Amino acid sequence: MKKSRSLSLTALTVIVGSLSFAPLAQSATVYFVSINTSVIAGTNAVVALDFLDGGTPSNSVVISGFLTDGSLGLQTPTGDVSGTLPSTVTLADFQFFNELLTEMTLGNTLAFQFAATANAPDFGSVPDAFSIFMLDPNTLLPLFPTNAPTGADALLQFDIDGSEPNAYLASGGEVTMTVAQVQQQVPEPGSLLLASLILAGLSCQRRHHDWAESLTGPHRRPEQSLSQYA
Repeated sequence: MKKSRSLSLTALTVIVGSLSFAPLAQSATVYFVSINTSVIAGTNAVVALDFLDGGTPSNSVVISGFLTDGSLGLQTPTGDVSGTLPSTVTLADFQFFNELLTEMTLGNTLAFQFAATANAPDFGSVPDAFSIFMLDPNTLLPLFPTNAPTGADALLQFDIDGSEPNAYLASGGEVTMTVAQVQQQVPEPGSLLLASLILAGLSCQRRHHDWAESLTGPHRRPEQSLSQYA
């Protein structure tokens, strides 16, 4: 029985190890955003993170890993917003207009990553859209023009329709932006389910062996038992 138990533990180790190092079939995409603000370092600005609802179905955007050598000030949420920078912020679309305004004294750079759900618009809807703006703190108008085709002077716009984010240029070179796609691996649900079933099966097998051993394991022979009373 000890040999059987040892084989079960060996099989368990091999199976779990093979699942741990198997290629993961599914992945979630995040985007890393870096904005170089060295040209206008020391300027007071408001960074606006906007999320507009285009209709059904719902989506959300999560901003995380926010870093800057500037200083953060007052933050004002509007609509369906949870969290504040530099911690994780979630923008959802239970309302049409959702925004987090963050007052900043700009340093040389600011960076963060964002990930969005990927529910394409239904027929009759337009894509939900995530945008980034840099605003004048006195007027809340764009701090500088960009080449965004909408004329809204966004620095970035991401339409949730299967397309990639669009990064725009500041017309006077006030800032430069880099957007890079990052692959974040997520365990495949089927592999996790298979691992769970195998672990449960081996656990049941071991309990069965223990129970069988308790019934048929080695016992003292009758003459050994009687000899103690001789």
